[in-house]
Amino acid sequence: MSPTMVTPQEVIAAAKGANLPWIAWAWDDNDEAGGKSSENGFSMTLTGPGYYDPTGAAPYGLTNYGTAIVAALKGTTRVI
Repeated sequence: MSPTMVTPQEVIAAAKGANLPWIAWAWDDNDEAGGKSSENGFSMTLTGPGYYDPTGAAPYGLTNYGTAIVAALKGTTRVI
């Protein structure tokens, strides 16, 4: 769920449709105490500092927003 009325998928689709580059904000924009994040902000991870474990159980510590962005990027990036 996005904290706006527009979903991340809609924004990405509009940008791609207009041949515009896009970038998501922000990997660990923690909006709660103790480095935690809720579903009400733009953080992609639930706990800071931006921990993501692609080998763990879904949703890998990602917020709904983070899950949507990682799915959009899947196949376009590589893990170093």
